[in-house]
Amino acid sequence: MDESADDGSTGLSFAACLRCFLSVPTDASGQAVSATLFGAVTDASVEDCQAQFRVLNSRRGSPRSAQTSDGSEYTIPVLPAGDYAVTVVFSGLEAAKNITLQVAAVRARDFTMSPGEV
Repeated sequence: MDESADDGSTGLSFAACLRCFLSVPTDASGQAVSATLFGAVTDASVEDCQAQFRVLNSRRGSPRSAQTSDGSEYTIPVLPAGDYAVTVVFSGLEAAKNITLQVAAVRARDFTMSPGEV
């Protein structure tokens, strides 16, 4: 009988230790591993630009698409860190910019559409 009592107390002790270990936060917990790109699109000829965005990671080749909101703003969250080609298309006009995003970065990138940009 003493043997079963020892097994129970050892199991309880192990469970308590495991619970304490798992409840201690580590340095990596809660850190962002991606970046967010946001901004606005303007065009002198209209008040509200409903533009299409295409973001292409040059290393991974994985495209992401987005559209501006009613206020001509856009947000593209959860982008892995890396180099990107950002292309914006609005009313037959196209603008492109290259951008590098670091881990946990929140970068603003605005675009002004005009007939001279390609």
